[in-house]
Amino acid sequence: MKLNISQTENYVPSWNKNNKLPENEQIKIIYERLSGDHTSSLLRITGDGADFDYMTVLKNSIIEIENLEINNKKIKTGKQLLECKGLYSLCFETAMHIISDSKLSEELGKKN
Repeated sequence: MKLNISQTENYVPSWNKNNKLPENEQIKIIYERLSGDHTSSLLRITGDGADFDYMTVLKNSIIEIENLEINNKKIKTGKQLLECKGLYSLCFETAMHIISDSKLSEELGKKN
């Protein structure tokens, strides 16, 4: 099988109905896709199942954040996003998307 897979991807979170806003107002997160090795290094196996280090995912994968401003400060990086208070659900949603890379799964499903 021959595949062409982009190394970066754009993600528009559904957090706070962001994906329902006009496109030019939506928060957009540009991230670098994780390799299998990198993904497995972020997983932690516990007695209750598996967990992952979402903070490292956000710090290392996000290339740029567009249209996010908190208290007149533009938030452009994963590190800055993690430092914002009250955005845990946005952070978690974004990290889950990056880990699962659901858009890539959909693209590959259409080719098979």
